[in-house]
Amino acid sequence: MTLSSSLPRILHEDWFQARGQPTLKGSRCPSCDARYFPPRQSCPGCGANGLLPYEPPRTGRVLACTVIHVAPAPWQAPYAVAAVELDDGLIVYAHLSEGHVQHGTPVTLDALPVRRADGEIITYAFCPLPASAEAPAVAASARRPTPQALPPGAQPLAAPVFLAGVGMVPFGKHPDVPPEILALRAGLAALDDAGLDQQSVQAIFVGTAFGGTAMGQKILRHAPWGQRPVINVENACASGSTALLEAATWVASGRCDVALAIGVDAPASQGGGLIPLPPDDPLAAVGIPLPALYALTADHYLHHSGVGVRELASLVVTSRRHAAANPYAFFRAPVTVEEVLQSRPVAEPLTLFQCCPNADGAAAAVVVSAARARQLGAKVRLRAGQLRSGRVQSRFGPQSVVALTAREVYEAAGIGPEAIAVAEVHDAYSSALPPALEKLGLAPPYEAAARLARGDYDYQGAGPVVNPSGGLLSRGHPPGATGLAQVFEVVTQLRGQAGARQVAGAHVGLIQNQGGTVLDLETNAVAILLLTDS
Repeated sequence: MTLSSSLPRILHEDWFQARGQPTLKGSRCPSCDARYFPPRQSCPGCGANGLLPYEPPRTGRVLACTVIHVAPAPWQAPYAVAAVELDDGLIVYAHLSEGHVQHGTPVTLDALPVRRADGEIITYAFCPLPASAEAPAVAASARRPTPQALPPGAQPLAAPVFLAGVGMVPFGKHPDVPPEILALRAGLAALDDAGLDQQSVQAIFVGTAFGGTAMGQKILRHAPWGQRPVINVENACASGSTALLEAATWVASGRCDVALAIGVDAPASQGGGLIPLPPDDPLAAVGIPLPALYALTADHYLHHSGVGVRELASLVVTSRRHAAANPYAFFRAPVTVEEVLQSRPVAEPLTLFQCCPNADGAAAAVVVSAARARQLGAKVRLRAGQLRSGRVQSRFGPQSVVALTAREVYEAAGIGPEAIAVAEVHDAYSSALPPALEKLGLAPPYEAAARLARGDYDYQGAGPVVNPSGGLLSRGHPPGATGLAQVFEVVTQLRGQAGARQVAGAHVGLIQNQGGTVLDLETNAVAILLLTDS
């Protein structure tokens, strides 16, 4: 469409020329020839500075699309968005000017007027090309950027590290309990489980995503841990598992032999809703929140796997059934596939029950050296653990940081995925679980959803039991606490203390915890841990 100067303001005019022929404004790296949109100052691939102006192609094909029904302010739902692969292979996210379209639909760049709570704006969008003017196929050589050199791999821990105790408070709503008290309760429970007194703690690592500054020091107002090292960790939804890995590194290096890792957050008491995102994030800036990204990957996955929305909904049914035996889980009541599908739409095909509930909660673990473990009779060992960040524009790419991290952990532990009996996997949305299992080497590509639906990862199935705790979908998700809640579950399983949810013969357990609030990365961080019972 052609715009006049009297029309509404253009959203992110430094990214988008709307008047005349609509054009996107990107950057190209002169060193590695990588291309980016929106424009950047330096290359996130090779680190080069002085990127050159680059005008992305105006045409491409739809990889995935969704209709957003729950939108961040000031956007007003519903509206459609898509992941579009441009003619040179660059993937961009944008509005669709004519609503939901089929996979592979040829599209061209358009300027779209949108009414928001703060007035009308113009944003970039894509609309279908006429059948007589289809976009050319993307050349195979242009589909993927040049592979980037991988950073150094996982290094084994310098010395054996054991988890002597775990503790947790029930996840749910705790409006009258400050987060630091939830954290303290979980920490004290872990110490009691380990058979240690409070004075035994030598260092404290506290993970929180939304708890504000100095969460660990707030705990010191209620516990005799003053003058000890306190390290606060923020790593989005992987904050708790990152705190544990930091504690393990200290113990393995000999800096201490008893460290306490705690994870805590209380989003349910702070209003809940969508995770707040910075308005300058390239995706949040055009109204694409985190659920919409999971909806886009769900749409892409369903198209390529051949499964349907009922299979995704059945994962919530299984999650609730597992959670019914977990006294720490937020949602324990059973649901049916129909109830899942009929719950409030969030971003198609995801409904409310397919999105993890915000919850208040805390979990903790006591990390000890081998010498302390012998004194305490602790048997559960952290065999390997690795933390990695995502990279720009890899969500639909062939290389996943989750798969890379999993391979490194298996190699460092000398244990493969076939040995895993129980796995706690980060299922923030129903659509997150199947591809995660595939990236973890627990299912072939595009087969996990069908296998989950037929019970292969349930108690009587052929694979490891996945999320016996109920996972994020039913246990709930206080972002900073989730990783350590997963640790709590796997340690309890490896000890044979899980009661009605016990997995028979559980000797090896896997934890995959990740989080993302920087939306144009595959994920902010992914942490994968491998635990054994000896």
